[in-house]
Amino acid sequence: MGEPMDRTKSPFVSQTTFEGLFPNLEDVIVEGTVGESAYNRDPIRFSLRERGGLIRCPNSKCWSGGFEVDFPAGDMQREGVTEKAVRIRCAGRENSYKGRRSGQPCPYSMEGTIKLKPKAAAPGV
Repeated sequence: MGEPMDRTKSPFVSQTTFEGLFPNLEDVIVEGTVGESAYNRDPIRFSLRERGGLIRCPNSKCWSGGFEVDFPAGDMQREGVTEKAVRIRCAGRENSYKGRRSGQPCPYSMEGTIKLKPKAAAPGV
């Protein structure tokens, strides 16, 4: 794997916890495949509660990449949607060995579904 995206300085990424971003959800599950082409893909299953909102890109030449799944999950929560099919391209750039050649967008993408799991209602409510 290459170097993942640094989201600590982004004004669009909240530095809060899962509970702060999704107070009404037990978890957000991402299931699908990731890879370069339609024929060379690896399966993934990802929990936002456990691993955060960025899925690392498996491309060893990719720098500052990954798949941001917390933004579509936030949109789904606002829209009241519990399941959605997504296709997200890697945001990184593909560099050659030792960085001698750069500038090509990473060819990897993630295809799958994002599922919001709501918290169970408290008994007696």
